[in-house]
Amino acid sequence: MNNTDKDINLDVWKASGTTPGTANTAFTLNHSLGRVPITIVGQDTDNGGVLYRGGSWTKTQVVLKCTTASANFKLILA
Repeated sequence: MNNTDKDINLDVWKASGTTPGTANTAFTLNHSLGRVPITIVGQDTDNGGVLYRGGSWTKTQVVLKCTTASANFKLILA
């Protein structure tokens, strides 16, 4: 990861939804970045949950988990 590739620094994907009803359960989000995201840039949940990597990420999907159950979330991937 470096700062020389400008499209990585500007290209983001925004998503929102609700996490599974059990904490720390993997769920998949589709994205259209056209590359494997490098990180979660920002997140917001309504119950204090933290979203984190829950499996392999690809050019079209990310697998996430959340520390709390049924969190309504907003997320930015880069």
